[in-house]
Order: sequence, then structure tokens, then C-alpha cells
Amino acid sequence: MKVDFINHLKRENFTEFKVKVLKRKWDILVFVTDGEYVIHYQGRPKPIVLKENDIAFIPAGTEVERSVGAPMSFYHLSFYAEAEHPFYLSAGGGKLTLPDEQKQAIFKSLERAYLLPTNRESITHIIEHIFAENYLFGKDKKTNFKPFSEEITSTINYMNR
Repeated sequence: MKVDFINHLKRENFTEFKVKVLKRKWDILVFVTDGEYVIHYQGRPKPIVLKENDIAFIPAGTEVERSVGAPMSFYHLSFYAEAEHPFYLSAGGGKLTLPDEQKQAIFKSLERAYLLPTNRESITHIIEHIFAENYLFGKDKKTNFKPFSEEITSTINYMNR
């Protein structure tokens, strides 16, 4: 995984998107810290509304239209992922499902990592953690992937504790 671009836009400066329709060659994660970020995925009847502590994934090549539901603050991460990885494959596009305590920890980590002058490695670990958590706790978890070995499950449980 390679992090390409990291940005944090704050509520007082953000009430409208200049570029409303996106279709990028890279993957995007959106982390909403407050307000409402609305994403209309091409071919889906209903938009996805992200609010405080929500995370959404926009896969590379996916066309979306974005709008502001309420003035907002958010982090925008652009990256290149290994498409064959099962965590990545199971994510699809849209709002990611993670336990609240995990989301809170991820947001705190992201906030701290964003301030570091050399933050790419930290951000990469955060992204990988998000996909692993979504894989484990996601509503639409795919069943065609092999389950983890006992050692990996034990390690993940240890890390979560």
C-alpha cells in the first residue's frame, strides 16, 4: 500500500466542493470529524451520508458525486492498495463498518499522525487497520474468503484489546 495524498479540511473553510464529481486512479478514504459529507455513487439509488466519526471508502475508478449536507471537517486520504488483498476486496465502496471504540481510536491516531512531518508510514498502518477491522466487523462481510488461522485471530484479538 502506498499513501499518495493526505489532507484535512476544516468546517469553517468547507461548505462546498469545488470539484463535485470524482473518478480517480487512486483509492480514497474519507474520515468525517463533524458535519455531513454526502456521496452519490454512480448506479446506486440512495446517497451515503457520512456524519461524525464515519469513514467511507471510494475505490479507484469509481465515479462519485459529492456534496456538503452540513458544513463539515474531514480528512481525505488518497492511496494505492494491493487489489488482491482480501481485506481490500471485501470493502467494496461506501461507508465502512467498524465498532465505535475502534473508530474513536482510529480518529485519534489519524489526528496525531497527520501532525507528524513524516507521517506516510503511520497513515499506511492506520489504513491497513481500517480495512482489517471492516473485514472483521463489516455488515456485508464476504464469506468466500478463507478464515484466519488461530494465531492470526489471537493476534488480532490481542491488538484490539
